[in-house]
Amino acid sequence: MHQPVIDFLHNHRTDLIEDLRTLLRQPSVATENHGMLECAQLLARQMESFGMTVEWWETAGFPALYSRIEGTGDRTLLIYGHYDVQPANEVWIHDPWGAVIEDGKLYGRGAVDDKGAVMAALEGVRAYLATGTPLPCTVIFFIEGEEEIGSPNLAPVMHARADQLRADAVANFDDNVWPDGRPRVVVGVKGTTKLRIEANRPREFHGMMAPVVQNALWRLIEGLSTLRTPDGKITIDDFFDDVRDPTPTELEALRLLPWDGKDILRISGQKEFVGGLTGLDALTQLYLKPSCSVTGLTGGYIYPMRKSVVPNHGVAELDFRTVPNQTGERILQLVQDHLARRGFDDLKVELMSEMNHFRCSLENPVAEAMSNAIRGAFGVEPAKQPTYPGCGPEPLFAEILGIYDHAYSGFGPTEDRLHAPNEYIEVETYLRGAECVARLVDEYGTISD
Repeated sequence: MHQPVIDFLHNHRTDLIEDLRTLLRQPSVATENHGMLECAQLLARQMESFGMTVEWWETAGFPALYSRIEGTGDRTLLIYGHYDVQPANEVWIHDPWGAVIEDGKLYGRGAVDDKGAVMAALEGVRAYLATGTPLPCTVIFFIEGEEEIGSPNLAPVMHARADQLRADAVANFDDNVWPDGRPRVVVGVKGTTKLRIEANRPREFHGMMAPVVQNALWRLIEGLSTLRTPDGKITIDDFFDDVRDPTPTELEALRLLPWDGKDILRISGQKEFVGGLTGLDALTQLYLKPSCSVTGLTGGYIYPMRKSVVPNHGVAELDFRTVPNQTGERILQLVQDHLARRGFDDLKVELMSEMNHFRCSLENPVAEAMSNAIRGAFGVEPAKQPTYPGCGPEPLFAEILGIYDHAYSGFGPTEDRLHAPNEYIEVETYLRGAECVARLVDEYGTISD
Protein backbone atom coordinates (compact mmCIF):
# COMPACT_ATOMS: atom_id res chain seq x y z
CA MET A 1 0.00 0.00 0.00
CA HIS A 2 1.32 3.45 -0.92
CA GLN A 3 2.14 5.27 2.32
CA PRO A 4 1.40 8.80 1.00
CA VAL A 5 -2.20 7.71 0.38
CA ILE A 6 -2.63 6.43 3.93
CA ASP A 7 -0.87 9.49 5.37
CA PHE A 8 -3.22 11.80 3.48
CA LEU A 9 -6.27 10.10 4.93
CA HIS A 10 -4.85 10.21 8.46
CA ASN A 11 -3.75 13.85 8.16
CA HIS A 12 -7.04 15.11 6.70
CA ARG A 13 -9.49 13.47 9.09
CA THR A 14 -11.31 16.75 9.77
CA ASP A 15 -11.78 17.36 6.04
CA LEU A 16 -13.16 13.85 5.50
CA ILE A 17 -15.67 14.33 8.30
CA GLU A 18 -16.76 17.77 7.12
CA ASP A 19 -17.20 16.54 3.54
CA LEU A 20 -19.68 13.94 4.75
CA ARG A 21 -21.45 16.40 7.04
CA THR A 22 -21.93 18.77 4.10
CA LEU A 23 -23.52 16.01 2.04
CA LEU A 24 -25.74 14.87 4.92
CA ARG A 25 -27.11 18.37 5.46
CA GLN A 26 -28.57 18.34 1.96
CA PRO A 27 -31.89 16.40 1.89
CA SER A 28 -32.36 13.98 -1.01
CA VAL A 29 -35.59 11.99 -0.54
CA ALA A 30 -36.53 10.44 -3.88
CA THR A 31 -40.03 9.40 -2.78
CA GLU A 32 -40.87 13.05 -2.07
CA ASN A 33 -38.58 14.71 -4.66
CA HIS A 34 -37.12 16.58 -1.69
CA GLY A 35 -33.78 18.19 -2.55
CA MET A 36 -32.86 15.65 -5.20
CA LEU A 37 -31.50 17.98 -7.87
CA GLU A 38 -29.69 20.07 -5.28
CA CYS A 39 -28.03 16.98 -3.80
CA ALA A 40 -26.85 15.71 -7.18
CA GLN A 41 -25.38 19.14 -7.92
CA LEU A 42 -23.67 19.28 -4.53
CA LEU A 43 -22.19 15.82 -4.89
CA ALA A 44 -20.94 16.62 -8.40
CA ARG A 45 -19.20 19.75 -7.05
CA GLN A 46 -17.61 17.74 -4.25
CA MET A 47 -16.32 15.12 -6.68
CA GLU A 48 -14.91 17.82 -8.94
CA SER A 49 -13.16 19.43 -5.96
CA PHE A 50 -11.51 16.05 -5.37
CA GLY A 51 -10.02 16.22 -8.86
CA MET A 52 -12.58 13.97 -10.58
CA THR A 53 -14.18 14.70 -13.92
CA VAL A 54 -17.93 14.22 -13.52
CA GLU A 55 -20.52 13.43 -16.18
CA TRP A 56 -24.16 14.27 -15.45
CA TRP A 57 -26.42 11.57 -16.88
CA GLU A 58 -30.06 12.54 -17.26
CA THR A 59 -32.69 9.81 -16.79
CA ALA A 60 -36.47 9.70 -16.92
CA GLY A 61 -36.28 10.38 -13.19
CA PHE A 62 -33.36 11.70 -11.17
CA PRO A 63 -29.87 12.10 -12.64
CA ALA A 64 -26.93 9.73 -12.20
CA LEU A 65 -23.31 10.82 -11.78
CA TYR A 66 -20.39 9.15 -13.54
CA SER A 67 -16.65 9.55 -13.17
CA ARG A 68 -13.77 7.48 -14.54
CA ILE A 69 -10.28 7.72 -13.02
CA GLU A 70 -7.66 5.96 -15.10
CA GLY A 71 -5.23 3.58 -13.43
CA THR A 72 -1.97 2.00 -14.45
CA GLY A 73 -3.14 -1.62 -14.34
CA ASP A 74 -5.31 -3.66 -16.67
CA ARG A 75 -8.27 -4.01 -14.33
CA THR A 76 -11.27 -1.72 -13.96
CA LEU A 77 -13.30 -1.55 -10.76
CA LEU A 78 -16.82 -0.06 -10.84
CA ILE A 79 -17.96 1.40 -7.51
CA TYR A 80 -21.74 1.73 -7.35
CA GLY A 81 -23.66 3.90 -4.90
CA HIS A 82 -26.69 6.16 -4.56
CA TYR A 83 -27.30 9.64 -3.20
CA ASP A 84 -31.04 9.31 -2.50
CA VAL A 85 -32.15 8.43 1.02
CA GLN A 86 -35.22 7.28 2.90
CA PRO A 87 -37.69 9.85 4.29
CA ALA A 88 -37.00 11.19 7.76
CA ASN A 89 -40.54 11.77 8.98
CA GLU A 90 -40.10 9.99 12.32
CA VAL A 91 -39.09 11.51 15.64
CA TRP A 92 -35.29 11.86 15.82
CA ILE A 93 -33.08 12.76 18.76
CA HIS A 94 -31.22 15.11 16.40
CA ASP A 95 -32.20 16.96 13.25
CA PRO A 96 -31.98 14.29 10.49
CA TRP A 97 -30.43 16.96 8.23
CA GLY A 98 -28.23 18.46 10.95
CA ALA A 99 -25.21 16.13 10.74
CA VAL A 100 -24.73 16.35 14.52
CA ILE A 101 -21.78 14.54 16.08
CA GLU A 102 -22.32 13.21 19.59
CA ASP A 103 -20.26 10.61 21.46
CA GLY A 104 -18.34 9.73 18.30
CA LYS A 105 -21.49 9.16 16.27
CA LEU A 106 -22.44 11.23 13.22
CA TYR A 107 -26.25 11.40 12.97
CA GLY A 108 -28.16 12.03 9.75
CA ARG A 109 -30.41 10.42 7.19
CA GLY A 110 -28.04 8.68 4.80
CA ALA A 111 -25.14 8.55 7.27
CA VAL A 112 -24.79 4.88 6.32
CA ASP A 113 -27.30 4.32 3.50
CA ASP A 114 -25.73 5.49 1.31
CA LYS A 115 -24.09 8.90 1.64
CA GLY A 116 -21.58 7.75 4.27
CA ALA A 117 -20.57 4.82 2.07
CA VAL A 118 -20.37 6.94 -1.09
CA MET A 119 -18.25 9.60 0.61
CA ALA A 120 -15.91 7.01 2.14
CA ALA A 121 -15.37 5.53 -1.33
CA LEU A 122 -14.78 8.94 -2.90
CA GLU A 123 -12.33 9.93 -0.18
CA GLY A 124 -10.41 6.68 -0.58
CA VAL A 125 -9.80 7.45 -4.26
CA ARG A 126 -9.31 11.17 -3.65
CA ALA A 127 -6.27 10.33 -1.54
CA TYR A 128 -4.54 8.97 -4.64
CA LEU A 129 -5.37 12.08 -6.66
CA ALA A 130 -4.36 14.50 -3.91
CA THR A 131 -0.95 12.87 -3.47
CA GLY A 132 -0.25 12.31 -7.15
CA THR A 133 -0.15 8.56 -6.58
CA PRO A 134 -1.12 6.51 -9.67
CA LEU A 135 -4.10 4.24 -9.13
CA PRO A 136 -3.16 0.56 -9.57
CA CYS A 137 -6.50 -0.02 -11.33
CA THR A 138 -8.99 2.14 -13.17
CA VAL A 139 -11.94 3.18 -10.99
CA ILE A 140 -15.41 4.09 -12.21
CA PHE A 141 -17.89 5.81 -9.90
CA PHE A 142 -21.52 5.28 -10.86
CA ILE A 143 -23.86 6.99 -8.40
CA GLU A 144 -27.62 6.97 -9.03
CA GLY A 145 -30.50 8.78 -7.34
CA GLU A 146 -33.30 6.23 -7.28
CA GLU A 147 -32.18 3.18 -5.30
CA GLU A 148 -34.66 3.82 -2.49
CA ILE A 149 -37.55 3.74 -4.99
CA GLY A 150 -36.43 0.54 -6.73
CA SER A 151 -34.00 2.00 -9.31
CA PRO A 152 -36.70 2.27 -12.04
CA ASN A 153 -34.39 4.04 -14.51
CA LEU A 154 -31.15 2.23 -13.76
CA ALA A 155 -31.48 -0.48 -16.43
CA PRO A 156 -32.19 1.99 -19.26
CA VAL A 157 -29.16 4.07 -18.29
CA MET A 158 -26.97 0.99 -18.11
CA HIS A 159 -28.11 -0.15 -21.55
CA ALA A 160 -27.54 3.31 -23.03
CA ARG A 161 -24.14 3.79 -21.37
CA ALA A 162 -22.87 0.21 -21.40
CA ASP A 163 -19.60 1.06 -23.14
CA GLN A 164 -18.68 3.58 -20.44
CA LEU A 165 -19.67 1.24 -17.63
CA ARG A 166 -17.69 -1.81 -18.76
CA ALA A 167 -15.59 -3.10 -15.89
CA ASP A 168 -14.07 -6.28 -14.50
CA ALA A 169 -15.72 -6.10 -11.09
CA VAL A 170 -18.34 -4.26 -9.03
CA ALA A 171 -18.04 -3.06 -5.44
CA ASN A 172 -20.41 -1.18 -3.18
CA PHE A 173 -20.53 -0.36 0.51
CA ASP A 174 -24.23 -0.01 1.40
CA ASP A 175 -24.29 -2.13 4.57
CA ASN A 176 -23.54 -2.47 8.27
CA VAL A 177 -20.78 -4.50 9.86
CA TRP A 178 -21.52 -8.02 11.10
CA PRO A 179 -23.01 -8.23 14.63
CA ASP A 180 -19.58 -8.98 16.10
CA GLY A 181 -18.22 -5.71 14.68
CA ARG A 182 -16.31 -7.04 11.67
CA PRO A 183 -16.91 -5.55 8.21
CA ARG A 184 -18.45 -8.03 5.80
CA VAL A 185 -17.58 -9.30 2.37
CA VAL A 186 -20.85 -10.18 0.60
CA VAL A 187 -21.09 -11.61 -2.91
CA GLY A 188 -24.81 -11.87 -3.63
CA VAL A 189 -28.36 -10.70 -3.05
CA LYS A 190 -31.71 -12.43 -2.99
CA GLY A 191 -34.34 -11.60 -5.56
CA THR A 192 -37.93 -10.63 -4.93
CA THR A 193 -41.22 -11.51 -6.60
CA LYS A 194 -44.33 -9.61 -5.55
CA LEU A 195 -47.77 -11.12 -6.24
CA ARG A 196 -51.25 -9.68 -5.74
CA ILE A 197 -54.06 -12.12 -4.93
CA GLU A 198 -57.61 -10.84 -5.17
CA ALA A 199 -60.99 -12.28 -4.19
CA ASN A 200 -64.14 -10.75 -5.71
CA ARG A 201 -67.86 -11.41 -5.49
CA PRO A 202 -70.67 -9.61 -7.40
CA ARG A 203 -71.91 -7.55 -4.44
CA GLU A 204 -71.91 -7.05 -0.68
CA PHE A 205 -74.65 -8.43 1.54
CA HIS A 206 -75.94 -7.50 4.97
CA GLY A 207 -73.95 -9.22 7.72
CA MET A 208 -76.95 -11.35 8.69
CA MET A 209 -76.46 -13.27 5.44
CA ALA A 210 -73.06 -14.62 6.49
CA PRO A 211 -74.34 -18.16 7.20
CA VAL A 212 -75.20 -18.70 3.53
CA VAL A 213 -73.30 -16.10 1.45
CA GLN A 214 -69.62 -16.59 0.79
CA ASN A 215 -67.34 -13.98 2.40
CA ALA A 216 -64.58 -12.77 0.03
CA LEU A 217 -62.18 -12.14 2.90
CA TRP A 218 -62.60 -15.63 4.31
CA ARG A 219 -62.19 -16.99 0.81
CA LEU A 220 -58.93 -15.11 0.40
CA ILE A 221 -57.61 -16.12 3.81
CA GLU A 222 -58.45 -19.78 3.21
CA GLY A 223 -56.61 -19.70 -0.11
CA LEU A 224 -53.58 -18.00 1.44
CA SER A 225 -53.45 -20.60 4.21
CA THR A 226 -52.68 -23.32 1.65
CA LEU A 227 -49.44 -21.58 0.57
CA ARG A 228 -47.53 -21.81 3.86
CA THR A 229 -47.73 -23.67 7.14
CA PRO A 230 -47.69 -21.89 10.52
CA ASP A 231 -44.10 -23.02 11.07
CA GLY A 232 -42.97 -21.23 7.90
CA LYS A 233 -42.78 -24.08 5.39
CA ILE A 234 -43.80 -23.12 1.84
CA THR A 235 -46.36 -25.68 0.62
CA ILE A 236 -46.90 -24.47 -2.97
CA ASP A 237 -46.90 -27.48 -5.30
CA ASP A 238 -43.53 -28.00 -7.06
CA PHE A 239 -42.15 -24.75 -5.62
CA PHE A 240 -38.78 -26.21 -4.67
CA ASP A 241 -38.22 -27.99 -7.98
CA ASP A 242 -36.54 -24.83 -9.29
CA VAL A 243 -34.57 -23.95 -6.17
CA ARG A 244 -30.79 -24.37 -6.32
CA ASP A 245 -29.60 -25.94 -3.08
CA PRO A 246 -26.92 -24.09 -1.11
CA THR A 247 -23.41 -25.24 -1.98
CA PRO A 248 -21.06 -26.72 0.64
CA THR A 249 -18.90 -23.58 0.34
CA GLU A 250 -21.87 -21.30 1.04
CA LEU A 251 -22.96 -23.37 4.03
CA GLU A 252 -19.43 -23.41 5.39
CA ALA A 253 -19.22 -19.62 5.10
CA LEU A 254 -22.35 -19.27 7.22
CA ARG A 255 -21.08 -21.85 9.71
CA LEU A 256 -18.01 -19.68 10.33
CA LEU A 257 -20.12 -16.61 11.17
CA PRO A 258 -20.77 -16.26 14.92
CA TRP A 259 -24.47 -15.47 15.35
CA ASP A 260 -27.18 -16.35 17.85
CA GLY A 261 -29.91 -13.97 16.69
CA LYS A 262 -30.67 -12.72 20.20
CA ASP A 263 -30.81 -9.08 19.11
CA ILE A 264 -33.39 -9.86 16.41
CA LEU A 265 -35.49 -11.84 18.87
CA ARG A 266 -35.31 -9.04 21.41
CA ILE A 267 -36.30 -6.19 19.11
CA SER A 268 -38.99 -8.25 17.34
CA GLY A 269 -40.60 -9.34 20.61
CA GLN A 270 -40.29 -13.04 19.74
CA LYS A 271 -39.31 -15.87 22.03
CA GLU A 272 -38.11 -17.96 19.11
CA PHE A 273 -37.72 -17.74 15.35
CA VAL A 274 -40.40 -18.99 12.95
CA GLY A 275 -40.46 -22.77 13.02
CA GLY A 276 -38.27 -22.85 16.14
CA LEU A 277 -35.12 -22.51 14.04
CA THR A 278 -31.88 -21.74 15.82
CA GLY A 279 -28.25 -21.03 14.98
CA LEU A 280 -27.00 -22.19 11.59
CA ASP A 281 -30.45 -23.46 10.57
CA ALA A 282 -31.98 -20.00 11.12
CA LEU A 283 -29.09 -18.29 9.33
CA THR A 284 -29.36 -20.69 6.38
CA GLN A 285 -33.09 -20.05 6.11
CA LEU A 286 -32.53 -16.29 6.22
CA TYR A 287 -29.71 -16.10 3.68
CA LEU A 288 -29.84 -19.10 1.37
CA LYS A 289 -33.45 -20.26 1.09
CA PRO A 290 -36.58 -18.70 -0.43
CA SER A 291 -39.41 -17.25 1.63
CA CYS A 292 -43.07 -16.31 1.25
CA SER A 293 -44.51 -13.42 3.23
CA VAL A 294 -47.88 -11.65 3.25
CA THR A 295 -47.00 -7.95 3.21
CA GLY A 296 -50.53 -6.56 3.14
CA LEU A 297 -54.16 -7.65 3.51
CA THR A 298 -57.19 -5.44 3.01
CA GLY A 299 -60.96 -5.57 2.47
CA GLY A 300 -64.26 -5.13 4.23
CA TYR A 301 -64.82 -2.65 7.05
CA ILE A 302 -63.40 -2.14 10.53
CA TYR A 303 -64.05 0.29 13.35
CA PRO A 304 -65.00 3.18 13.23
CA MET A 305 -67.08 2.33 10.12
CA ARG A 306 -69.38 -0.04 12.07
CA LYS A 307 -70.79 -1.46 8.85
CA SER A 308 -72.00 -5.02 9.24
CA VAL A 309 -71.56 -6.71 5.86
CA VAL A 310 -70.47 -9.85 4.10
CA PRO A 311 -67.47 -8.36 2.20
CA ASN A 312 -67.34 -8.94 -1.54
CA HIS A 313 -63.71 -7.91 -2.04
CA GLY A 314 -60.35 -8.77 -0.50
CA VAL A 315 -56.75 -8.25 -1.60
CA ALA A 316 -53.43 -9.59 -0.37
CA GLU A 317 -49.93 -8.83 -1.53
CA LEU A 318 -47.18 -11.43 -1.18
CA ASP A 319 -43.42 -11.00 -1.22
CA PHE A 320 -41.32 -14.00 -2.23
CA ARG A 321 -37.58 -13.66 -1.58
CA THR A 322 -35.99 -15.79 -4.26
CA VAL A 323 -32.73 -17.66 -4.78
CA PRO A 324 -30.85 -18.94 -7.86
CA ASN A 325 -32.97 -20.62 -10.58
CA GLN A 326 -36.28 -19.03 -9.49
CA THR A 327 -38.20 -16.56 -11.67
CA GLY A 328 -41.25 -14.42 -11.08
CA GLU A 329 -43.20 -15.83 -14.02
CA ARG A 330 -42.62 -19.37 -12.81
CA ILE A 331 -43.72 -18.51 -9.26
CA LEU A 332 -46.86 -16.84 -10.64
CA GLN A 333 -47.74 -19.98 -12.59
CA LEU A 334 -47.02 -22.26 -9.62
CA VAL A 335 -49.29 -20.24 -7.32
CA GLN A 336 -52.10 -20.11 -9.89
CA ASP A 337 -51.91 -23.89 -10.49
CA HIS A 338 -51.65 -24.65 -6.77
CA LEU A 339 -54.78 -22.63 -5.93
CA ALA A 340 -56.74 -24.03 -8.87
CA ARG A 341 -56.05 -27.62 -7.79
CA ARG A 342 -57.60 -26.80 -4.41
CA GLY A 343 -60.71 -25.19 -5.81
CA PHE A 344 -59.53 -21.58 -5.53
CA ASP A 345 -59.44 -20.86 -9.26
CA ASP A 346 -61.74 -17.89 -8.59
CA LEU A 347 -58.86 -16.05 -6.90
CA LYS A 348 -57.09 -13.70 -9.29
CA VAL A 349 -53.27 -13.85 -9.08
CA GLU A 350 -51.14 -11.13 -10.66
CA LEU A 351 -47.38 -10.56 -10.88
CA MET A 352 -46.74 -7.03 -9.58
CA SER A 353 -42.95 -6.76 -9.81
CA GLU A 354 -39.77 -8.79 -9.86
CA MET A 355 -36.09 -8.25 -9.12
CA ASN A 356 -33.60 -10.98 -9.86
CA HIS A 357 -31.19 -12.67 -7.50
CA PHE A 358 -27.43 -12.79 -7.91
CA ARG A 359 -24.67 -14.83 -6.33
CA CYS A 360 -21.00 -15.31 -7.20
CA SER A 361 -17.97 -16.95 -5.61
CA LEU A 362 -16.51 -15.75 -2.33
CA GLU A 363 -13.12 -16.43 -3.89
CA ASN A 364 -13.48 -14.08 -6.86
CA PRO A 365 -10.63 -11.52 -7.20
CA VAL A 366 -12.51 -8.45 -5.97
CA ALA A 367 -13.87 -10.36 -2.96
CA GLU A 368 -10.34 -11.43 -2.09
CA ALA A 369 -9.12 -7.86 -2.57
CA MET A 370 -11.94 -6.58 -0.33
CA SER A 371 -10.98 -9.12 2.33
CA ASN A 372 -7.35 -7.98 2.27
CA ALA A 373 -8.41 -4.33 2.40
CA ILE A 374 -10.54 -4.97 5.49
CA ARG A 375 -7.65 -6.77 7.18
CA GLY A 376 -5.38 -3.82 6.46
CA ALA A 377 -7.76 -1.02 7.45
CA PHE A 378 -9.60 -2.61 10.37
CA GLY A 379 -7.10 -5.19 11.60
CA VAL A 380 -9.70 -7.99 11.68
CA GLU A 381 -10.74 -10.93 9.58
CA PRO A 382 -13.75 -10.03 7.41
CA ALA A 383 -17.10 -11.71 7.93
CA LYS A 384 -17.55 -13.54 4.63
CA GLN A 385 -21.19 -13.83 3.63
CA PRO A 386 -22.37 -15.68 0.49
CA THR A 387 -25.41 -13.46 -0.03
CA TYR A 388 -27.54 -10.75 1.47
CA PRO A 389 -31.12 -11.56 2.57
CA GLY A 390 -32.46 -8.47 0.84
CA CYS A 391 -32.56 -7.50 -2.82
CA GLY A 392 -31.14 -4.67 -4.87
CA PRO A 393 -30.00 -3.54 -8.31
CA GLU A 394 -26.75 -5.53 -8.22
CA PRO A 395 -27.98 -8.30 -10.57
CA LEU A 396 -28.27 -5.73 -13.37
CA PHE A 397 -24.50 -5.40 -13.51
CA ALA A 398 -24.26 -9.07 -14.46
CA GLU A 399 -27.33 -9.15 -16.72
CA ILE A 400 -26.67 -5.96 -18.69
CA LEU A 401 -22.93 -5.37 -18.40
CA GLY A 402 -21.69 -8.93 -18.03
CA ILE A 403 -19.82 -8.18 -14.77
CA TYR A 404 -19.87 -11.32 -12.63
CA ASP A 405 -17.23 -10.54 -9.99
CA HIS A 406 -18.88 -8.63 -7.14
CA ALA A 407 -18.05 -7.70 -3.56
CA TYR A 408 -20.20 -5.66 -1.18
CA SER A 409 -19.30 -4.33 2.24
CA GLY A 410 -20.23 -1.43 4.50
CA PHE A 411 -19.24 0.62 7.49
CA GLY A 412 -22.51 1.09 9.39
CA PRO A 413 -22.88 0.13 13.06
CA THR A 414 -24.09 -3.23 14.30
CA GLU A 415 -27.23 -1.43 15.49
CA ASP A 416 -28.99 -1.38 12.13
CA ARG A 417 -30.70 2.01 11.62
CA LEU A 418 -30.45 2.23 7.84
CA HIS A 419 -34.14 3.03 7.27
CA ALA A 420 -34.98 3.87 10.87
CA PRO A 421 -34.91 7.09 12.89
CA ASN A 422 -31.57 8.20 14.36
CA GLU A 423 -29.47 6.72 11.57
CA TYR A 424 -25.80 7.24 12.37
CA ILE A 425 -22.30 6.17 11.47
CA GLU A 426 -19.44 5.98 13.94
CA VAL A 427 -16.88 8.58 12.92
CA GLU A 428 -13.89 6.28 13.38
CA THR A 429 -15.50 3.53 11.33
CA TYR A 430 -16.26 5.98 8.53
CA LEU A 431 -12.61 7.11 8.48
CA ARG A 432 -11.39 3.53 8.44
CA GLY A 433 -13.86 2.87 5.66
CA ALA A 434 -12.16 5.49 3.50
CA GLU A 435 -8.84 3.78 4.15
CA CYS A 436 -10.43 0.43 3.33
CA VAL A 437 -11.50 1.72 -0.10
CA ALA A 438 -8.02 3.09 -0.76
CA ARG A 439 -6.57 -0.29 0.11
CA LEU A 440 -9.17 -2.05 -2.05
CA VAL A 441 -8.02 -0.09 -5.11
CA ASP A 442 -4.44 -1.12 -4.41
CA GLU A 443 -5.30 -4.74 -3.69
CA TYR A 444 -7.55 -5.17 -6.71
CA GLY A 445 -4.97 -3.63 -8.98
CA THR A 446 -2.27 -6.05 -7.87
CA ILE A 447 -3.99 -9.26 -6.75
CA SER A 448 -3.56 -12.31 -8.99
CA ASP A 449 -6.49 -14.14 -10.56
